[in-house]
Amino acid sequence: MTGVGKPESRLPKPLQAYIAVLCVGGAALLAYLLQSATWETTTVLEAGLFSLLVVVAGSFPLTVGPTVKADVTTTVLFAAAVLFQPGVAALVGVLGILGYTISNRYRGEKLLLPWYKYPFNAAETALYVGMTSLVFDALATTGQVLTPAVVPAAGVLYLANTSMVTLAASLQLGANPLRLWWRGTRENGPSELAQLAVGFLGAMAYLESRWTLAALVMPVGVIYFAFSRQANAFRQLGEAMTELRALQGRVVSNSKLASIGAMSLELAHQVNNPLTIVLARLENIQIDNEIGSPTRRDADIAMNAGQRIQSLTQSIFSNSSQDWVHLNMGELLDEALSAANIRSHKNVQINREYQPEGLEFNGHPVLIKEALFNVLTNALDAVEATGQISMNSYRVDGTVVARISDNGMGIPADRMAGLFEPFHSTKPNGHGLGLFTARHILELHEGRIDVESVEHRGTSVTIVLPAHQTQDERVTPGPDGVSSVQTR
Repeated sequence: MTGVGKPESRLPKPLQAYIAVLCVGGAALLAYLLQSATWETTTVLEAGLFSLLVVVAGSFPLTVGPTVKADVTTTVLFAAAVLFQPGVAALVGVLGILGYTISNRYRGEKLLLPWYKYPFNAAETALYVGMTSLVFDALATTGQVLTPAVVPAAGVLYLANTSMVTLAASLQLGANPLRLWWRGTRENGPSELAQLAVGFLGAMAYLESRWTLAALVMPVGVIYFAFSRQANAFRQLGEAMTELRALQGRVVSNSKLASIGAMSLELAHQVNNPLTIVLARLENIQIDNEIGSPTRRDADIAMNAGQRIQSLTQSIFSNSSQDWVHLNMGELLDEALSAANIRSHKNVQINREYQPEGLEFNGHPVLIKEALFNVLTNALDAVEATGQISMNSYRVDGTVVARISDNGMGIPADRMAGLFEPFHSTKPNGHGLGLFTARHILELHEGRIDVESVEHRGTSVTIVLPAHQTQDERVTPGPDGVSSVQTR
């Protein structure tokens, strides 16, 4: 377990002080150990070989899960600690760790490493590899690897490495270092023990014969390949299971939609006849009262609401009851807001920001207006009497986007999962059909709806629909025969 997690842009002062002390200690120990090291041509070559092995082990971590990879540098570092003099082992660790850290940065890994990553890792490696090698060198007979001294050496390596990393993480996160260390030990301890065991076997093989190490590397390569293939298979299986769960969810949703559709047809049939009588009486009231009188204004408002209900009942019987036409998102937002305001009676501040052009799309006006009405009604219900609602609309990448945001109560995180389920409502007296209906209408128009919300801070609903192609846009076949949109 080497290295530190992703840092913040500004490090806490205790962490800065800790890194400074660690760097001084690592540099001092490395300098002290190098003074007593003896260098021969064979030693230099072997140190270079093991430094290169550290770089390779760090650059190509072992795949142990669909999205999990294990850093196996500990294996090579422990082998170096029991094979070489303490100074040589510490230098191998520092050069190898710095080498693979720099290699990962320039191998397209896009690791935006912080400034302290390099000195911290180098100093930490010098300390724990140097101490491990010192303990083994003091307890073991020269030239022997198969000795009880390997046990305390392994303990020193594990404790020193994990303790230094855990303390850095606790200073950065403000967490309890002992609890953090214990959690890391429970999760990563077995894998670290396995790396130490493999490193010990590698050291024995290398001491027996330099070429024996190659025989050990071969099965490790096979294991690496097998784990990678297995992880890829698990990843594909996970994706298939995710798609299956999504398909099951759509089947359940469609079955609920079919039930609601049957009820809607019956309800529309029952509502349509008395609604015709109500509209006829309202028309008589309009005729009997002068334009501008209070009674005439109330009758006009009631007539508009009744005609909207009639349009909706007709659209339930057939989506083709009104042909799809070119629509403007800004105009529909304003019309839907006017209808929603009649219901809410709140003095809400409305902020509009519409792109001047390019907001046209093809759709069923009654259905789209109903979807926008449902979203705006939710926004008005969520805000206080003096709240704010923002309506933005713009065109991007061949789509028309409408974004409706409010500063209301927000939606609890545990209620977000079932937000588009029928009869699922976050309001005390809600029916749970508003967003369900809105999503179904938008899917009929090959669009989508997304909701982002933070409790007590507000909600943002984003609606995306395919834009209507203007005369300045034309579809031409691409070089591969696939049609693409070009804009002059």
